[in-house]
Formats: sequence, C-alpha cells, structure tokens
Amino acid sequence: MFRTLKVIIIISLAALIGLSGCSTVKKIGKKVDYKSSRKGKSLEVPPDLTKPGQDSTMRVPDNSPSGTATFSDYSKDRSPRRATTYSSVLPKQNKAKFERQGDKYWIVIDGNPTQVWSHVRNFLVQTGFILTLDNPTIGIMETDWAENRASIPNGPVRRIVGKVFSGAYSAGTLDRFRIRLERGSAANTTEIYLSHKGMKEEIVGGSLSPEGSRWEPRKRDVELEIEMLKRLMVHVGVGKQRTKALLARKTTKASRPNSTARMTRSNKGPLIVVNESFSKAWRITGLALDRTGFTVEDRNRSKGIYYVRYKDLGANSKKKGLLSKFKFWKKKKSQSKQAVYQVHVFEVNNSTSIMVRNKDGEAEKSKTGKQILSLLHENLK
Repeated sequence: MFRTLKVIIIISLAALIGLSGCSTVKKIGKKVDYKSSRKGKSLEVPPDLTKPGQDSTMRVPDNSPSGTATFSDYSKDRSPRRATTYSSVLPKQNKAKFERQGDKYWIVIDGNPTQVWSHVRNFLVQTGFILTLDNPTIGIMETDWAENRASIPNGPVRRIVGKVFSGAYSAGTLDRFRIRLERGSAANTTEIYLSHKGMKEEIVGGSLSPEGSRWEPRKRDVELEIEMLKRLMVHVGVGKQRTKALLARKTTKASRPNSTARMTRSNKGPLIVVNESFSKAWRITGLALDRTGFTVEDRNRSKGIYYVRYKDLGANSKKKGLLSKFKFWKKKKSQSKQAVYQVHVFEVNNSTSIMVRNKDGEAEKSKTGKQILSLLHENLK
C-alpha cells in the first residue's frame, strides 16, 4: 500500500512540474554512488594497524614448515616465531598495470597480498559497501547487495520529490562485487580480480498490482567492473591520468581473445580442456568460480585445486512476491548441508584440463558434477 501511495504521489508531482515546462534528464555515465541494502559496522582499519593472524595467512603458502600448500593449513602450521609483521603502507606503484584477456580485466599492483588486503577492504567500505565475506585466509572478499544511486536520472522531478521523500526513487537494480587477491608472477606484486553480479527489480502483473515485484538476476556489467578497478587503482596510489593511460593501452589495442574451452571426456570422466598454460588457466578458473557464485573454501595452487561448496538451487527457484526484494540477500542455510567438491586444474601436454572431483579426490561423475563443469564452461568461453 505504501509503495502504491509513493507511486501516485510521484506521478502527481511529475505532472504538476511538467505543466510548468519541459524538463531534461541528464544522462548518467558509469558513475558510482553506492548505498548498501542494510546497515552494518564499519570495517575500516586504521592505516597503522597490523593484524598478526592476517599477515601469516596471506603469506605465500609454498614454504610451509610441514610441506602443506593450502592457505588454511599453512596458516595453522606457522608458529608465532615465524610470523612476520608487515607495514600496511604500500610501495610506490611503479609496476601497476591493467591486464586483459577478452572481456576479462584485472589489475596488478606493487606490494604483497598482506600489504594490499587492508587497502582493498578500505576501498570497498569507503565506496559504500558492507562486506559479507572478508577472508584473507583464502584471499577473497565479497560485498553485500547495494544500490548504485548514481544510476538514477538526476532531473528536477527527482530533486523536488527527493527533498520530501528520501526513499521515493530507486535505481531498480542492485550490485554485488567479489574481489580475489592472487600473488603476482613478478616479485612483490599482487593480482586483483573483481567480478560483478547484478539483480534487477521486475514488476509482477503491472505497476499497481498487489503482487508487487520480484528480483531477477541480470547480466554481468563489464564496464562497471572496469570502473571499479580504475577507482581501486587510484585508491592505492596510482594517479588518475596514469590509470587512464594504463587502461587505454588495453582498450585501444586488439586484445587476446577469450580462451578456447571445450567440453570432452576422458577415461576418468568429463572435463574441460583450455588452450592455455597452467598459470593462466588457474587464474581464469578462479574468475569463473567467482562469477558463478561458488563458495571457495580453500585453494592449493601447487596441486591445482580449488575446494568449493555447491548446492543445486534449481528446485527452489519458485517465483517470489512483494517481500522477495527484502529476502534474497539473507544468509543462506548452513553450508554444512552443501557438498564439498574439488575443482582440479592440471596441465596435459600443451594445454590445461579442468575436472570436478569429490571431497576424496575421485572423479565426480554425478549429475551435480556435470552441472558444475557446465557452469564453469559457460564462464570460460
């Protein structure tokens, strides 16, 4: 009822203003002005604060005392005597750059993941996000759903109505970002991958229908990903002009096409073959996992394994009514009910293969295993 009343008031005011003269709506570019969907505690970390636990988990895992290579095992194995304290101050960004493969972009900045982590987190918080995932152990952080207020046309109608009803206007879309940090191939550098997921509000049965609205997924916004990466580069100390120049080099020149990924079978089960080296295949597989929304529990680069949780939600995809817009970001049911799978990336001759295995490392030949592989294949094309 309140929603309907707001619509009527807005239409009435718009009509009155329209009588006094025509109005023009300024076209909004890829600007950002995020407002989170819920309130939460600030996650900002003072610039001089160092967290010992965080420092140890974000170190390179290949030198673990017991020979383990997963981030979590490495964190447990490190003793206080071996832990090294790092300054949160980043070095000068002399090697910062944009990287691109097809429609996939990422940035490389100076500093190890330990130094970079708090700066990336502060960037997200200052941009207006709340973090729902903040895990340096696996090098991933994810934001809550937030509305980009900059996408709302800023005409005279909005300015007048907005003074009376601050929440009268809505963008009708919500965004969520996942950021993953990887140790760079060059010494003392960090690769930062950012992926976007979006939702849009769809009216059910007309604007005044009692059924209200529901939220539906929308396509990944590549331009928005690039804009966020640009702003992140400036945040860590790369000048605006240099950031534009670095990006221009990747957008004006022909980029390498997306990797050629094909589904096939082996005597051990179905798999994906990618015409890339292990290093590149590992990175694009991580991006594919980010974009498909898998829960990454851990990773072991030396063995080429991502440990993920996955639950088939297809059976629960029923249409939702008016209250669905307030429910889709609620916490999911206990992850203990979700099965653990291994996404195994391994080199074979001059290409790289990707296979789904169960928690014991055996080839997963079930319907769910095939579905996971199919989702990855769609995002690797």
